[in-house]
Order: sequence, then structure tokens, then C-alpha cells
Amino acid sequence: MTDLGQRDDRALMKLENSAKRVSTGELPPNQLLNAAALYVARAPVPSKLAVLKSLGRVSYGRTHAHKPGISLFVPEDSVANLEELRKENRAAAARPVGYKLDYSPIPSGKWSSLEPILEHLLGNIDNESKVAQQTEDVDGKICNFLLPAIICVFEVVDEAYVRWRGPGSEGRIQFDESLEETRGLSAWVHPSCLH
Repeated sequence: MTDLGQRDDRALMKLENSAKRVSTGELPPNQLLNAAALYVARAPVPSKLAVLKSLGRVSYGRTHAHKPGISLFVPEDSVANLEELRKENRAAAARPVGYKLDYSPIPSGKWSSLEPILEHLLGNIDNESKVAQQTEDVDGKICNFLLPAIICVFEVVDEAYVRWRGPGSEGRIQFDESLEETRGLSAWVHPSCLH
């Protein structure tokens, strides 16, 4: 198995372990943040470690100006190991361009609690692992069936910020003025990744 494959397996195992422990009440819901942030960090979406600038904004560059999408931000204090996320980001950036992405939809409706999200995560982690193993020999292919559910985790758990829009003028997205100069993980997910 390649180094990237091992990283993907590790992210899935952490996510599954956290989801199981949160679902049984062994861990508080905010403990899903670490595993969810690790998953996003190794997913092929534009993500980066950033310090939010004036008015709590982050920039994805002018080439992404006025593009739709979903933007996420998790402050440094809310994740256990930002250096691990930095390593995952570097590895994801080193992947060959042009990989094929497959996403599975999640049931529609308002996500006001974690229970249905956890059920979806636990039911699909095994599927993603199997698909990843079957396509291991296909260079640059990665499947992220769980990304939609991960975004719902970020939205439901208080320590994360989700904006259901993409970068505005000059490729910037604003999270919250009170977050100015806050360091953390930021990611922008294009709607084509989410059915």
C-alpha cells in the first residue's frame, strides 16, 4: 500500500473510531472535530492552514472569485494536532492532478443533531475503505463518499464554522469578525463534490 493509501486508511479509522464512541456516548460530540478535520485535510478539496485576516476572512486566490461552494473553518484551539493536518495538506497537494472523484449523496433534510449523521458515517466508512482498496492500483484515484456527512458534522458541532457559499470578491470568504487573527484549518468545497 502506498504512503497516501496508508494516510487515507488512518483518516478513515480515526473517523470510524470517533463516530462509534460519540454514538455510544463515550465521547462528547466535539471529539468528532479532530477526525473530521483530518478527513477534510486529506480530501482533494482546496484546504489550508490559515490565519484569518481582517474581518475574519480567508482568501483562496483571485482565480476562485465568485465561485459557489461551501466554506469551512475550524479554529486551532478546536483540533488536537494542527501539525498533523499540515502534513496531510502537503501530501494531498503532492498528489497527481486529474484524479477521479466519487461522492455519494446523503439524505436531504435539516441536520439538527448528530445521530443521523453518525449513522451515515458508520454505514459508509466500510464502503469507502473497500472502494479505496479495489482502486489502489489506479494512480491518483481517491473516493470521498463521506465528505457530505463530514460537512454536516462541521455544521452541527459548535466549534466549527460553515458558510454555505463560496469565495466572493478576490476569492475571499468571511467567517466571523470575532475570528480575526485566529489560526486554523480552512477548506472550500465546490458544489460539484456534493450531489
